[in-house]
Amino acid sequence: MKELTAKFDENISLIDFDKKIKKLIQNFPSEINVLVKVMSKTDCIFVSIVENFDKNALERITWSLAGIEL
Repeated sequence: MKELTAKFDENISLIDFDKKIKKLIQNFPSEINVLVKVMSKTDCIFVSIVENFDKNALERITWSLAGIEL
């Protein structure tokens, strides 16, 4: 699988967001590490999930956040 993208409402709860991301990640084989790119826009949140080619990644899921204030 090359890339999986999703669009979420800006008002999605963090719990629901986490559940939906975990479900989407299940589309990738368990032996593949994934990179979850999150981009926040004014009215929605875009997510792109791709294979993480960084062989030094210690976790299965690596997050990349753009336009998000922590």
